[in-house]
Amino acid sequence: LPVMENRFCGVQGGWEVHILWVMPCRPAAFINALPEATRQRMLQAPGSYKIDVSNQTPFTASFGAYTKDVTRMEIELAAWTLLNGFSPSTLRDFFGPPEVVAPMRQQSGPATPMKVRGSQESP
Repeated sequence: LPVMENRFCGVQGGWEVHILWVMPCRPAAFINALPEATRQRMLQAPGSYKIDVSNQTPFTASFGAYTKDVTRMEIELAAWTLLNGFSPSTLRDFFGPPEVVAPMRQQSGPATPMKVRGSQESP
């Protein structure tokens, strides 16, 4: 899509934007591939104030009282949908060539993956 100038919002025009729509969904293949205990949690009705894995994942309210489990489930579901919902050529055309992701190295803080373009070695 061509980007039009919008001085009021501070948008410079004259360039093109590419959009890849990924919609929240609950693919049966994803649900069926889960371990049995997790699959059962994805089928149950929500229970409390805290938003947890339930039959509403990923269509949960967005007021922020999420458990770690539902946050992780929504991330995994989004990644699965992206990787399984588009052909490799579509993803390559949109994102460019794949990067090599080196293993995480141990450090005192949280582990961070090191992305290295075109090499198997970490910097």
